[in-house]
Amino acid sequence: MILTDEILYKAIKDIYFDKSDMKHSEFCDWVSMHFCRMKYEDLEPEDLVISRLTASILRDIDAQWKLYLANTYLPNTLKSLNLDNVKLPRMYFGLWYRQINTESLGCADRLGWNLQEEVERKLIDDLNFYRIDRAKLHFDWSESCIKGHSANVKGGIINNFSDISLVDYSGKVNYNGWIDFIFDEKHNYSLEVYWDFLIGDGIEKKNWDTKPYLEKNRIN
Repeated sequence: MILTDEILYKAIKDIYFDKSDMKHSEFCDWVSMHFCRMKYEDLEPEDLVISRLTASILRDIDAQWKLYLANTYLPNTLKSLNLDNVKLPRMYFGLWYRQINTESLGCADRLGWNLQEEVERKLIDDLNFYRIDRAKLHFDWSESCIKGHSANVKGGIINNFSDISLVDYSGKVNYNGWIDFIFDEKHNYSLEVYWDFLIGDGIEKKNWDTKPYLEKNRIN
Protein backbone atom coordinates (compact mmCIF):
# COMPACT_ATOMS: atom_id res chain seq x y z
CA MET A 1 0.00 0.00 0.00
CA ILE A 2 1.33 3.42 -0.94
CA LEU A 3 1.92 6.06 1.71
CA THR A 4 0.32 9.49 1.82
CA ASP A 5 -0.64 11.74 4.72
CA GLU A 6 -4.31 10.99 4.12
CA ILE A 7 -3.88 7.20 3.92
CA LEU A 8 -1.90 7.06 7.18
CA TYR A 9 -4.33 9.34 9.02
CA LYS A 10 -7.36 7.36 7.87
CA ALA A 11 -5.71 4.04 8.82
CA ILE A 12 -5.00 5.34 12.33
CA LYS A 13 -8.52 6.75 12.71
CA ASP A 14 -10.19 3.55 11.43
CA ILE A 15 -8.19 1.32 13.78
CA TYR A 16 -8.75 3.68 16.71
CA PHE A 17 -12.53 3.70 16.21
CA ASP A 18 -12.64 -0.04 15.48
CA LYS A 19 -13.70 0.42 11.86
CA SER A 20 -10.80 -1.45 10.27
CA ASP A 21 -10.11 -5.13 9.65
CA MET A 22 -6.38 -4.44 9.32
CA LYS A 23 -4.31 -6.36 11.87
CA HIS A 24 -2.03 -4.26 14.03
CA SER A 25 0.99 -6.25 12.88
CA GLU A 26 0.06 -5.61 9.24
CA PHE A 27 -0.37 -1.90 9.92
CA CYS A 28 2.94 -1.63 11.80
CA ASP A 29 4.81 -3.62 9.14
CA TRP A 30 3.47 -1.26 6.48
CA VAL A 31 4.56 1.75 8.54
CA SER A 32 7.99 0.23 9.27
CA MET A 33 8.58 -0.47 5.58
CA HIS A 34 8.12 3.21 4.70
CA PHE A 35 10.00 4.43 7.77
CA CYS A 36 12.98 2.17 7.03
CA ARG A 37 13.04 3.32 3.43
CA MET A 38 13.18 6.93 4.59
CA LYS A 39 15.84 6.10 7.16
CA TYR A 40 18.21 3.91 5.13
CA GLU A 41 17.89 5.81 1.87
CA ASP A 42 18.42 9.05 3.81
CA LEU A 43 15.24 10.57 2.41
CA GLU A 44 13.49 13.69 3.62
CA PRO A 45 9.69 13.74 4.08
CA GLU A 46 9.48 15.96 1.01
CA ASP A 47 11.13 13.20 -1.06
CA LEU A 48 8.21 10.91 -0.19
CA VAL A 49 5.69 13.75 -0.58
CA ILE A 50 4.59 13.48 3.04
CA SER A 51 4.47 16.03 5.84
CA ARG A 52 6.97 16.19 8.67
CA LEU A 53 4.15 15.31 11.06
CA THR A 54 3.54 12.09 9.10
CA ALA A 55 7.27 11.30 9.21
CA SER A 56 7.31 11.87 12.98
CA ILE A 57 4.29 9.59 13.48
CA LEU A 58 5.89 6.90 11.28
CA ARG A 59 8.97 6.98 13.48
CA ASP A 60 6.94 6.74 16.67
CA ILE A 61 4.74 3.87 15.43
CA ASP A 62 7.81 1.89 14.39
CA ALA A 63 9.47 2.48 17.79
CA GLN A 64 6.36 1.83 19.91
CA TRP A 65 5.54 -1.44 18.14
CA LYS A 66 9.05 -2.78 18.73
CA LEU A 67 9.10 -1.57 22.33
CA TYR A 68 5.69 -3.05 23.04
CA LEU A 69 6.74 -6.47 21.74
CA ALA A 70 10.04 -6.37 23.64
CA ASN A 71 8.44 -5.25 26.90
CA THR A 72 5.42 -7.56 26.72
CA TYR A 73 6.85 -10.90 25.58
CA LEU A 74 9.92 -12.95 26.45
CA PRO A 75 12.40 -13.49 23.60
CA ASN A 76 11.60 -17.21 23.35
CA THR A 77 7.89 -16.46 23.26
CA LEU A 78 8.35 -13.91 20.48
CA LYS A 79 10.03 -16.49 18.26
CA SER A 80 6.88 -18.60 18.05
CA LEU A 81 4.29 -15.85 18.55
CA ASN A 82 1.72 -15.23 15.85
CA LEU A 83 1.95 -11.45 15.59
CA ASP A 84 -1.41 -11.34 13.81
CA ASN A 85 -2.96 -11.87 17.25
CA VAL A 86 -1.10 -8.99 18.92
CA LYS A 87 -2.84 -5.66 19.42
CA LEU A 88 -1.29 -2.40 20.56
CA PRO A 89 -3.16 -0.69 23.41
CA ARG A 90 -5.84 1.64 22.05
CA MET A 91 -4.21 4.55 23.87
CA TYR A 92 -1.38 4.58 21.31
CA PHE A 93 -3.79 5.18 18.46
CA GLY A 94 -5.51 7.84 20.54
CA LEU A 95 -2.20 9.65 20.93
CA TRP A 96 -1.48 9.55 17.18
CA TYR A 97 -5.06 10.60 16.44
CA ARG A 98 -4.61 13.64 18.70
CA GLN A 99 -1.35 14.53 16.96
CA ILE A 100 -3.01 14.35 13.56
CA ASN A 101 -5.79 16.67 14.72
CA THR A 102 -3.35 18.93 16.57
CA GLU A 103 -5.62 18.35 19.56
CA SER A 104 -4.37 19.55 22.91
CA LEU A 105 -5.06 18.01 26.30
CA GLY A 106 -6.11 21.35 27.76
CA CYS A 107 -5.48 21.48 31.50
CA ALA A 108 -5.28 17.68 31.56
CA ASP A 109 -1.75 17.74 30.15
CA ARG A 110 -0.65 17.50 33.79
CA LEU A 111 -1.92 13.91 33.93
CA GLY A 112 1.03 12.42 32.08
CA TRP A 113 0.88 9.33 29.86
CA ASN A 114 0.56 6.59 32.52
CA LEU A 115 -2.03 8.38 34.62
CA GLN A 116 -4.06 9.48 31.58
CA GLU A 117 -4.25 5.87 30.41
CA GLU A 118 -5.55 4.72 33.80
CA VAL A 119 -8.01 7.62 34.13
CA GLU A 120 -9.50 6.98 30.68
CA ARG A 121 -9.76 3.25 31.38
CA LYS A 122 -11.61 3.88 34.65
CA LEU A 123 -13.93 6.44 33.04
CA ILE A 124 -14.74 4.00 30.22
CA ASP A 125 -15.49 1.29 32.80
CA ASP A 126 -17.73 3.78 34.60
CA LEU A 127 -19.83 4.15 31.43
CA ASN A 128 -20.91 0.52 31.85
CA PHE A 129 -22.72 1.50 35.04
CA TYR A 130 -24.93 3.80 32.97
CA ARG A 131 -25.35 1.28 30.14
CA ILE A 132 -23.62 3.47 27.59
CA ASP A 133 -21.81 1.75 24.74
CA ARG A 134 -18.23 2.57 25.58
CA ALA A 135 -16.78 1.37 22.27
CA LYS A 136 -15.74 3.68 19.45
CA LEU A 137 -15.58 6.85 21.51
CA HIS A 138 -12.65 9.24 21.78
CA PHE A 139 -11.74 11.35 24.82
CA ASP A 140 -11.43 15.01 23.89
CA TRP A 141 -9.64 16.82 26.74
CA SER A 142 -8.94 20.01 24.77
CA GLU A 143 -11.48 22.13 26.70
CA SER A 144 -10.76 20.59 30.11
CA CYS A 145 -10.54 22.94 33.11
CA ILE A 146 -9.43 22.38 36.70
CA LYS A 147 -12.36 22.66 39.09
CA GLY A 148 -11.40 21.07 42.39
CA HIS A 149 -9.01 19.02 44.47
CA SER A 150 -5.86 17.39 43.14
CA ALA A 151 -3.47 14.55 43.93
CA ASN A 152 -0.08 13.35 42.73
CA VAL A 153 -0.48 9.86 41.28
CA LYS A 154 1.90 7.78 39.14
CA GLY A 155 4.11 10.76 38.32
CA GLY A 156 1.17 12.90 37.18
CA ILE A 157 -1.41 15.19 38.75
CA ILE A 158 -5.12 14.37 38.69
CA ASN A 159 -7.80 16.98 39.32
CA ASN A 160 -11.55 17.31 39.40
CA PHE A 161 -11.78 18.27 35.68
CA SER A 162 -14.70 19.80 33.79
CA ASP A 163 -15.59 19.79 30.08
CA ILE A 164 -14.40 16.33 29.10
CA SER A 165 -16.06 15.21 25.86
CA LEU A 166 -16.61 11.81 24.29
CA VAL A 167 -16.52 12.08 20.50
CA ASP A 168 -17.51 9.54 17.84
CA TYR A 169 -15.92 8.70 14.47
CA SER A 170 -17.64 11.60 12.70
CA GLY A 171 -16.38 14.10 15.29
CA LYS A 172 -19.77 14.51 16.95
CA VAL A 173 -19.71 15.09 20.71
CA ASN A 174 -21.90 12.34 22.20
CA TYR A 175 -21.32 13.19 25.86
CA ASN A 176 -19.75 15.95 27.92
CA GLY A 177 -19.10 15.95 31.62
CA TRP A 178 -17.08 16.53 34.75
CA ILE A 179 -14.96 13.91 36.46
CA ASP A 180 -14.00 13.38 40.09
CA PHE A 181 -11.77 10.94 41.91
CA ILE A 182 -11.01 9.28 45.24
CA PHE A 183 -7.35 8.69 46.08
CA ASP A 184 -6.09 7.16 49.32
CA GLU A 185 -2.36 6.82 49.88
CA LYS A 186 -2.96 4.72 53.02
CA HIS A 187 -4.64 1.86 51.14
CA ASN A 188 -2.07 0.80 48.51
CA TYR A 189 -2.49 4.13 46.72
CA SER A 190 -6.00 3.13 45.66
CA LEU A 191 -7.49 5.36 42.95
CA GLU A 192 -11.12 5.54 41.84
CA VAL A 193 -12.11 7.84 38.95
CA TYR A 194 -15.70 8.42 37.87
CA TRP A 195 -18.05 10.78 36.04
CA ASP A 196 -19.36 13.28 38.57
CA PHE A 197 -21.68 14.77 35.96
CA LEU A 198 -22.41 13.72 32.38
CA ILE A 199 -24.91 14.80 29.75
CA GLY A 200 -25.43 13.71 26.16
CA ASP A 201 -27.51 11.56 23.86
CA GLY A 202 -30.68 10.71 25.75
CA ILE A 203 -29.13 11.57 29.12
CA GLU A 204 -30.52 14.12 31.56
CA LYS A 205 -28.39 15.79 34.22
CA LYS A 206 -30.58 14.44 37.02
CA ASN A 207 -29.60 10.89 36.08
CA TRP A 208 -26.05 11.50 37.24
CA ASP A 209 -26.58 12.69 40.79
CA THR A 210 -25.77 9.50 42.71
CA LYS A 211 -23.16 6.76 42.51
CA PRO A 212 -24.32 3.88 44.75
CA TYR A 213 -21.67 1.55 43.38
CA LEU A 214 -18.97 3.99 44.50
CA GLU A 215 -20.50 4.29 47.94
CA LYS A 216 -20.36 0.51 48.25
CA ASN A 217 -16.67 0.45 47.32
CA ARG A 218 -15.66 3.73 48.94
CA ILE A 219 -12.46 3.57 50.97
CA ASN A 220 -13.02 4.04 54.69
